[in-house]
Amino acid sequence: RKTGLLFPKYEFSSINGFSYSQPLYLNLTSNQDATITPTYMENRGLLVATEYRYLFDIGSGQIQAEYLADDRIREDDDGDLIGKRYLFHFDHQVNLSQDWDFTADYNKVSDDYYFTDIDTEWGTSTDNQLLQTAKLSYTKSNWNSELEVRDFQILGDDDTPHIVLPKLAISAYQPLNWKSLQFDWYSEVTRFEHS
Repeated sequence: RKTGLLFPKYEFSSINGFSYSQPLYLNLTSNQDATITPTYMENRGLLVATEYRYLFDIGSGQIQAEYLADDRIREDDDGDLIGKRYLFHFDHQVNLSQDWDFTADYNKVSDDYYFTDIDTEWGTSTDNQLLQTAKLSYTKSNWNSELEVRDFQILGDDDTPHIVLPKLAISAYQPLNWKSLQFDWYSEVTRFEHS
């Protein structure tokens, strides 16, 4: 891997006008890299997208962020320009020890129309629920448990989901060594919250 410019992308659209993207790849270390992609959109302005990836012995993850300082054409419900627009995505997996794992997945955008207006690989115009969760898991050979908190960002709808604060689940299984029978057990205690 070498630091340098990647292949550019350009397109014409009746809404955005002429668009040109020029990705720059950065080989930071043997286990970390980043890509910075400025995109000029004739009618909207300059969007800057960044992606940072990392890989360590205990885990890996990636962070994506996109920022448009001043959208010149998207209006809110009151007819005012939205202005600043952004996307943030964080995905992380780590093995804390032989039996403990931690995962996090967080997604957020500035407004309901982000995926409709802006071409991004981190979402589509059909996405209307963005997951925001963190989970700690403990796993043994015949049983496991997990502790999780979860929320969503809802796009294009005034309804809000139940927030999970938190969920504790324990499951176990044991072969009975008699006529292929197996004992299975699953339990979950969850605290839901809603406005």
